[in-house]
Amino acid sequence: MKLVTDVTTEEPVAPAVLIPETSTVQTALESSTGVSISVSLATTTTTPTTTTQGLPSTSLTTAAQTSVASTQTSALPAGTCMEVVVRSAGGADGNYADFSMNGQQVELSSGRGFSIVILTEDGGVQSKHVYDTGFEGEGSGPLASLLNGLPDGTAVLIAAMDDASDSLTPEARSSIQMLGATKISSLSYRDSYALIGIKGQSAIAEAHSSAGEGPIELKSNAVWMSSCQASTSAATGGSGAPLALRVKSAGGADGNFAEFYVNGALIDMESARGLSVVVLGETGAIVSKQVFDTGYEAEGAGPLVDLLESLADGTIVMIAAMDDASDSLTAEAKAAIAALGATKVDQISYRSSYALIGVKGRTAIAEEVAAPGEGSLIIEENLTFPLSFSSLSSTSPGFACP
Repeated sequence: MKLVTDVTTEEPVAPAVLIPETSTVQTALESSTGVSISVSLATTTTTPTTTTQGLPSTSLTTAAQTSVASTQTSALPAGTCMEVVVRSAGGADGNYADFSMNGQQVELSSGRGFSIVILTEDGGVQSKHVYDTGFEGEGSGPLASLLNGLPDGTAVLIAAMDDASDSLTPEARSSIQMLGATKISSLSYRDSYALIGIKGQSAIAEAHSSAGEGPIELKSNAVWMSSCQASTSAATGGSGAPLALRVKSAGGADGNFAEFYVNGALIDMESARGLSVVVLGETGAIVSKQVFDTGYEAEGAGPLVDLLESLADGTIVMIAAMDDASDSLTAEAKAAIAALGATKVDQISYRSSYALIGVKGRTAIAEEVAAPGEGSLIIEENLTFPLSFSSLSSTSPGFACP
């Protein structure tokens, strides 16, 4: 994956109607950004400065479209795998948007609409932005311009605060979908929404909750970083080491959960109604984690088909059902799952349990289904990456838990 690591996005500075004294503007900007700033009102230019506080960054765009440049002063140590956390709370559920990397909060004065952080391949913050897409907000155009201008492979973090829907145009939603987002079309008034996306690829993680359902949090390793991929492979047994996979599923009447484990460690994933899906790379590293609501009147079947059909032959995919995954599971979605080697997907019924370790274009490694009331499921398999399909077989059949 190739990322451009030196992109500076600057938005045009809005013309001032009332011109306060320079010291007033400087104080306000320094207070909101935490960066020492030199301001010239006569020419509306920005002067690069150096900051030693917080995470490294190279530009900031606020809701008012003021651009402030700063110089990256530090980077992660070589070989470090970064953990990224994105939190979102709509106006009725806490009203915040924040980001942290390896436990350190990104300095950003979030506001109504979308807060966005553009990341670099080596773990730095490329730029930070806030776009007001609430009532009568004008942030949709600049947001779409920013995202459409990013090169493929760029990692982007997004969090909604207060309301981000009222002035969110179809063009802006489409630009977010280019980051692999599948739930942005469901965003409505004062909802919470968070995304860890990659331009031109499947999202790493995405979550959406309606107003009143509480805030959301995404947490994931930065798999676009070469150091993260290497450390993940080492931790999960890549490069010829054994990798223990476990998938657990419980329908609504049998425990109501969907969980995935790698070498005994629970994968950090916020599962929900429908089908939870984990995609693994060639070394066994986690490439993407997503939840597709295929329950009553849900619209997750289409995005699920899009994801599975986009995968290369030989890709390992783990799937687990939670609550109900059947009501809106279309024939096309069942066919896409069958393309992973699944043979029991037609047996999924209302609130049944279902678990799969599948291989795109080949026979499934393990698969089980249980009717409602028959208990939850566990399937397990030990694999060695990279896979040798000529010798691949399922030695650990699934079993039902009473």
